[in-house]
Amino acid sequence: MSPRPRSTPAGPPSPETPAAPPNPPSENADAGREEPWWERPLVARRGWRWLSVRTAYRGGAILITLVVAAFAVGNWTKGAFDQVFPNEKVYTQLRELSAGIAVSNFEAALGPASIERMQSVTQYSGSGFVREQYVLRIYLEDQFVVTTLATEAGSTVLYTVLACNPQFEPAFVTPARSTLRLQREPLEIADVGALPPEDLSNVYLFAAGTVSSPDLYVEIPITVPSNQTGGRTYGFGVNGACGDVSMTTSNDTPVYQFNTSALGASSSDQPSGEDAAAAVRRYRAATAPDFYFETASDFTPPSSFAGNPDVDSAGVFIEMLSIVSPVSAEFPPRYAVDELD
Repeated sequence: MSPRPRSTPAGPPSPETPAAPPNPPSENADAGREEPWWERPLVARRGWRWLSVRTAYRGGAILITLVVAAFAVGNWTKGAFDQVFPNEKVYTQLRELSAGIAVSNFEAALGPASIERMQSVTQYSGSGFVREQYVLRIYLEDQFVVTTLATEAGSTVLYTVLACNPQFEPAFVTPARSTLRLQREPLEIADVGALPPEDLSNVYLFAAGTVSSPDLYVEIPITVPSNQTGGRTYGFGVNGACGDVSMTTSNDTPVYQFNTSALGASSSDQPSGEDAAAAVRRYRAATAPDFYFETASDFTPPSSFAGNPDVDSAGVFIEMLSIVSPVSAEFPPRYAVDELD
């Protein structure tokens, strides 16, 4: 029998092992926490600042690029529009001008007048008809002529536009609030709603009295200004300096004057009334107007002198209309009829 192993006697209990002291804070204690930028090393903060500035710079550059591109597209669109519609800017300028505004508005839009002189004009006052002094200004442009009559204080009382070029078609809002466009629709429908196509009571045709004065055809829809038109009137027609105002009857008899009672002209050398009227109707159906005029409310319109027994109605009426549409002697060579054909 093998001997039993000898047991080692138990010694006294060993004292309790004291707990280890807490470790000092480790440098990696916050390794899992994202440091805010203000706690980051200087190099990191500089890098962050560089990235922010670079991003802002790139964003600003992109914004500037987009703005420049937008302006470029806008200018290109405007340029393309101006090429397709080269006269629209001028049309707008002419449409915004009117009788009754200051002369300075015309100078701002058209520059200084090409011709300027004093003009004596018959006007009506409380005591009757008198001669008054006005300033006549003519603006000669490449495609049109603007004529104004103004007081010496600078208020425009009459405004007219003559367009000899058949491709130049400015439009105007008349005192009757209708729209009239030159060089497009024939006379009988150019001012829709103003004159019925068969109404010739306010249609006038007269031959020139001098070499420099052109034949003139004119229609004056409003002969007596009213509150509905703000006391203003207007008219339109064809100036013989750059348009054909010749008309003949069915048997080729020339019509030199029409509405002779208003013009005070003898009808002995004229075709019969109905033959002349038929010739005028044919002319109105085939010819577009090339001039337009309007007056201010404080100006006696040309139509007031048509057939007026108190004055030389024929002489004053023609004088007024010659102001409305300038004479050919005042045109530069480029407005000659043969150069425009």
